[in-house]
Amino acid sequence: MTLLKTIFKFPLDALSLILKQSNAAIYYLVNEALKKEIASAFKLGSAYEHIHESCRILKNSKYAEYQIIDIGGGQGTTAQIFSYYFPKSQIIIYEPINLNIEAIRNKSNEYKFWEVRQKALGDKSGKSVININKRITASSILETNANEHLYHDSLDTIDQQEITITTLDTEFGAETKVGIMKLDIQGYELAALHGGEKTLSNTFLVVLEINNHESYLKTPKYYEIDAYLRFKHFSLINIFPANFENHRLLDWDALYINDKFS
Repeated sequence: MTLLKTIFKFPLDALSLILKQSNAAIYYLVNEALKKEIASAFKLGSAYEHIHESCRILKNSKYAEYQIIDIGGGQGTTAQIFSYYFPKSQIIIYEPINLNIEAIRNKSNEYKFWEVRQKALGDKSGKSVININKRITASSILETNANEHLYHDSLDTIDQQEITITTLDTEFGAETKVGIMKLDIQGYELAALHGGEKTLSNTFLVVLEINNHESYLKTPKYYEIDAYLRFKHFSLINIFPANFENHRLLDWDALYINDKFS
């Protein structure tokens, strides 16, 4: 091990020096030479391509200094991607579940521009209960649809937790400049958007999960979310298919841009 360290120390030190001096070198290393290896190392593979793409678009725009709102922060993975692309931008993370909050806060020590808020977002403020499902990232305020077989095992509810719900417009408003608004809240995306009409008016990009099934009761379908965002003057610019069954696209991530910025 000592011999290997000695062999690789000089070239790695030289590479580190180059990277510290050149953003172009960093971009090439991450997005070309070692793209696959870095994605694998950080577990940020194709499942997060929608996040990478939103970051690339924002980075190449004049709005790169706008803050980022990560709604449904999970255990902090997407926030880490955002911070990689924008190490000095404020990342505001919303996540209501205690176990996820603990994981995020353990990581947040490394990211001084993270602000963690233990709240859910919806169309009105108040208290509610979230269903903690077998796969914790599949937990939702909405109840699991017992008649829907898709992802059934992962959607088994094993616990519940009382949570606080707020709205985007309560937290922010039309004066807040948002570069990326990311939503991954298991069927509650449309409710969160309804609570953020003013905030959306000054948001550059919206990236969110969209469904073509009803694993949760009263889950809005893709066309309802699309219609609302188009009504708010957003245009769809890309989709990232996630899951299929019998040639049917079940769910995907969608990227929208505010028409006034495009």
